[in-house]
Formats: sequence, C-alpha cells, structure tokens
Amino acid sequence: SRLRVRGIGVLVFEEGTSACRVLCHQRSKTKATFPGRWDMLVGGLCRPGETSEEAAAREVAEELGIKVGAEHFRPFGITADVHDDVIRCSCETFALHIPSDSKELTFPDGEVMDSKWLDVADVRAQVASARGSWVDSGLQVWDAIE
Repeated sequence: SRLRVRGIGVLVFEEGTSACRVLCHQRSKTKATFPGRWDMLVGGLCRPGETSEEAAAREVAEELGIKVGAEHFRPFGITADVHDDVIRCSCETFALHIPSDSKELTFPDGEVMDSKWLDVADVRAQVASARGSWVDSGLQVWDAIE
C-alpha cells in the first residue's frame, strides 16, 4: 500500500492579457525525479499544520521567487489523485494570476532552470505530442483539470 500524503498544484496564469497563458517551467537537470522535464504546475507537499493555501504560497516562493499571500490563490475546486509506486497524493489545485512582465521571477531553490509563458492551447498541443517531455505528476493534475 502507498503512503498517503496531501499536496498542492498551482497553475500560474498571466494577468491582464486577452490570451490565456500559463507559466511553464523546466526542472533543473540535477533534480532526482524528472530532471530537465517541463511542468505546467508548481507543486509540492503540505507540511504538518499548514493549510493548502499556505503550502501553495510557500512552494511558489521557493520555486519561482514569487512572494504573495495565501489569499491570492484561487481554488479550482478539483482535488487530483496523484500517485507513483511509493505515494498517493491528494493534490488540491489552485490558480494564481501574476503580471507577465513580472521581474520577480527567480529560481531560488535551484529546482527550476527555465520558464516560458505558453497559451493553454499550446500546452495542450505539447502535452498531446510529447508527453514524455513533461513531469508525470504535473500531467496527472493537468489531466484532472482538463
């Protein structure tokens, strides 16, 4: 039986444009899991006593250098069941809207090496044509949202 954990996934959307664009990021080549693959979600596990919104704010700050309060995260109302051979994660999903010209995008924890804004249609097309280029857990959440 798999270890059950609680996690979060955040889709970061571009604010103030007519196009619906998502911030996608490429994992560092030094990551133990899925090195060099792309992800459309910022995600991680909730710490004991931490609300899902607090976990979302912490993960976005750690991975992308974006510091915003927990109140800025909008729930999708979808909890995705994400699993591998070891864990089964109940992943609560959120949206965060930020300006596309945000100068605060940095990768402080070294987990991310690149990022780009993609139209939702482009994400769908890339996922359909090259699933192997994307992080498995992110795909499981994306599929649940879609």
